[in-house]
This record gives sequence, C-alpha cells and structure tokens, in this order.
Amino acid sequence: MPQDLRPGDLLISRIKAHTQQQLTHMLDYTCLETVHRYGKPARGDWDARFADTVRMEVLFTGAKEMYSAPGDRHFSEEHPEAFAGGGFSQNGLFGLYLDNVVASGAALYQYRGEENLAGRGAARYDFTLPGLNQTLSLGNNIEVLTGTKGTFWADPKSLDVLRLDVRADDIPPQFPVASSTAVLDYAPVRIGERDIMLLQSADSRMELRSGQVNRNLAELTHCRSFEAQSSISFAPAGSEPGAAAPAFMLPGAEFARASQAIPAGLRVTLALSEAVTGKMAVGAPIDARIANVTAAKGARAAIPDGAVVRGRVRRLERPPDSGAFLVALEFTDVEVDGTRLRFYAEMEKADRASGVEALVTAGAERAARPKGRTPNLPGVAYFLVRGKSTEIPKGFAIVWKTEGMI
Repeated sequence: MPQDLRPGDLLISRIKAHTQQQLTHMLDYTCLETVHRYGKPARGDWDARFADTVRMEVLFTGAKEMYSAPGDRHFSEEHPEAFAGGGFSQNGLFGLYLDNVVASGAALYQYRGEENLAGRGAARYDFTLPGLNQTLSLGNNIEVLTGTKGTFWADPKSLDVLRLDVRADDIPPQFPVASSTAVLDYAPVRIGERDIMLLQSADSRMELRSGQVNRNLAELTHCRSFEAQSSISFAPAGSEPGAAAPAFMLPGAEFARASQAIPAGLRVTLALSEAVTGKMAVGAPIDARIANVTAAKGARAAIPDGAVVRGRVRRLERPPDSGAFLVALEFTDVEVDGTRLRFYAEMEKADRASGVEALVTAGAERAARPKGRTPNLPGVAYFLVRGKSTEIPKGFAIVWKTEGMI
C-alpha cells in the first residue's frame, strides 16, 4: 500500500464508485413508503405512543425526492408533511442521504475498522459533512440549517452500503430542536433481471428541548420500475394538461399501470412454490401460487387459482433475545394474463409447520410499536423459525386479506 494512503482509503474509493453506480439504477424505480408515527409529550413519563400511519409513493430523481399518493402517476416536490396532514415527517430517506454522504465525495471520512453488523462483516466509517447542509423543519416555515455527521457501514466484498446513521450537528441553541437522528438500513431487491440495493427501513427521531419526542418508523415495499407505455408526471397538481413539465418514460416495464392492484375484500391463500431456508440471502426472489380466492360480498375475484405471485426474502436474522430466526417474506405482485397486479394485502393466518410460528401483524398500533420487530406492511408476512433446518417448507400456505392501496 502506498505510504500516503491510510487504512480504508482504497476501500472507501471503491465504495463511493459502487454507490454512484447504484444510485444511477435507483433513478429507474419508485417504492411504496409506509410510515408508522409515534409521539411522546414534553412531560410524559411513558414510551412514545402510536399516532398514525402514512403511505406514499417516493422516487429519487438524482437531485431530489418526489412524492405521490399510492398508485398516482403525478409526483410532487412537496414535503412529505403535505401527505401526512401535519406532524413529524422527514424527506431525503430514499436516496438523498446516500448520495450526499457516500456518493458525492463531499464528506470527510475516518475508517474505524471492521465490525459485525447483523451477522455480516462490515467496514465502518465515521463521517462529517462540512458546512450547513441539512434543514431541520418543524412545519409552518419554522426551520434552520445544521451540519451533518454520523456513521455508515458497508460490505467490504460487495461494496454495498448496509446501514447509515445520520445525526444533525451544530443545531443553534435557540432553535427548539435538541437532536435529530435517522438510522437507515439497506437491502437487495430483485426487480426484473436486476438486483439493486434500496432503502428497506428507516428509524427517524426528533427530540425537542421541551422534552417532546417524535419518532417515525418507515419501511419501503412494492418497489417497481417506471412503465414503458406511459409517463410519470412531475407537473404541479392542478396544472394545465398542455403545460410544459418534465416527465420520465423509461424502458423495462414491470407493471402495465401504476394504479392496477388486486381488488380489496378478497381472501387469498398463497402456497409457497419452494422452501424458504436459512441458506437464502436477504433479497432472494421467491414465488408462490394462488391456491384459493374467496370474494367478500360486493368484491370481484379478478385473479384465478394457480396465478404466480412474485416476492422476495425481506428479512432473515436471529434476534439477540431469541433462539429462532426472524423471517419476513414480501409479496409484491401477481401475474394475471401477462399483466402484473400489485399485491396489497394483510396476512391473517398461516399453516402450522414444525418449528414455524406465524406472527400475525393485524393492527398497526399493536404490531408496529417502537419496541416491536414486525411492523404491519402490505404484502409482508413474518415468522419465527426454530430448528436446525431453519426452513419454511414448500407448499406452506399463507392466508391474506386484500386491502385498498391507501
């Protein structure tokens, strides 16, 4: 190694180049962001309580993030608080932090060696972004610029960023916010023929000097590419149809229409097409077939038995307080007559199998509490799997109730 290179210098240059490439791929995709919000009052002596759930589509343009209502084609630059109707909301989670901290090269890095992160060896770097570059907002135009510092971890072999821990720095003492932090976790997602690292979850927290605490737990699911046959509009809401506005028309359609989804009010039984084992990697694609569909009164069963449902292994980890693996399976779309329909559903129950315990997540307030590990997400099923084989067997049946996109 040349004498002018410090430990970690060569690795960080490779991580930055790899992240820049990953971000160019991210321009092709949009994801559904589900945010469970919590709050603790200034003089409360109890843990933060569940407040509400907000869902929106998010995309990264390379310079900014844009948002829309689920299934809508019209993306806006408005802050996420416009979709949340007030309360604590945060932008920059999908792509901006990763771009600013790692890809842009503007940060100052200090290599801290390798650590174990969720069972994987990870290179740790502490960073500081010079200058005032982060906006803290309390809504109603109450905001201030601060600095940014924190830590990130990357796989030294794949060069993928695994986790990013961001903290606001140099907050003016007269500003009402005492601290603002965000922990972002990334995981591989297979979309079409491409594997890409995308944000999977984010834990954001803002504490005011009064003692009030706001916390958001965000999870991204149903990531998809833009359509080839139609455009994603960046026009302001209510603008004239003929007004000039930039739009994306990208190849590689994954869905025929952004708004097409399985009708709500169906009970759908899925049977795994193959076993899910502990040897699989997070992000590994999985398939299931529809074994049965029951339509509630007034609903229409638009999907036939035998249709293929596409998904992936979302989580595969052994919590420190458990002798079992926590496994999350995410199902995103169903193939019907050559068209892919988005799969929005809540797991109701599952088969019984040796060593497999289904964690039913009905009710966001109960399941997505801050101490919980199984947030209520559309199309996501959670299991505790015990035993040497760590396997959910082929043919294992999961029963879902389909729901609306909002």
